[in-house]
Amino acid sequence: MKYLSSKRAYAVLSILALLLVLPVGYTSASGQKPAEKKNFLWRVKSKKNTVYILGSIHALKKEVYPLNEHIEKAFEDSQKLVVEVELNDKAISEVQKYVLAKGVYTDGKTLQQSVSAETYELFKKKTADLGMNEQTLGPLKPWMIALTLFSLKTVKTGASPQDGIDFYFMQKAKEKNKPIIGLETVEFQMSRFADLSAEDQEKYLLSTLKSLDSLDSYLTTIVNHWLSGDLTKMESFITESFQQDPVLYNLLLKERNLNWIPKIEQYLQEEGNYMVVVGAAHLVGKDGVLELLKKRGYSIEQL
Repeated sequence: MKYLSSKRAYAVLSILALLLVLPVGYTSASGQKPAEKKNFLWRVKSKKNTVYILGSIHALKKEVYPLNEHIEKAFEDSQKLVVEVELNDKAISEVQKYVLAKGVYTDGKTLQQSVSAETYELFKKKTADLGMNEQTLGPLKPWMIALTLFSLKTVKTGASPQDGIDFYFMQKAKEKNKPIIGLETVEFQMSRFADLSAEDQEKYLLSTLKSLDSLDSYLTTIVNHWLSGDLTKMESFITESFQQDPVLYNLLLKERNLNWIPKIEQYLQEEGNYMVVVGAAHLVGKDGVLELLKKRGYSIEQL
């Protein structure tokens, strides 16, 4: 399932694909055996076509596959695939430029000079736990370090962005010559973090550092909710994860969901069916894509 196979591409995609898989301040929870229920998949019909909306887990372990037949049928019934960002060689080049411009201190500062002693000491411990030297990451800004460490820790759990739902369907779309449409640009996604104030960047980094040890448990829980199609439990889990940081909730979820609705409504007015694949966190709650579409009068069916 290699959509982009070079080591350089993998490093970049690992960071990009994990932008929303880790809500800030998530809590550790023990895994539960998933019940045989519906999928994290919904069908929205208009007079002209059908739009399938699939919640994605951006990093998964291979044993989650094969996917349920209803998910595969939705893809086969769709003529176009929509994802958060179309990741291709151009996107990789753009993200590298963006990281150099926005993710690295350019005034001679280092992380140690920019965050509290508490944050820096925990940073040193966690980098050592991951087998890294803190000096290597020192020139990076807090938001970039948070994403990098989380990406590294995710790989250690056995989950991979390249086994995530997004990449799986991007590969299938490429093989079947189906158009792939991005809801956002790479620059916009990364700006959600880069534009945080220095205070909020440190808060995000500290929260991430404190959460790394329970990452495997977190992934197990969220995957189980996804497999059982349990919207209520997923909503409760995501809400709890973001309750300590309304700033990031607005930046990462609420504002982006609102931006996507006009685009999804446009898809519903076109010929041919669409499959929209976005992070599962975007589908839950009163600010989620599903509720926003319902408020606009659309009938939605879970499959």
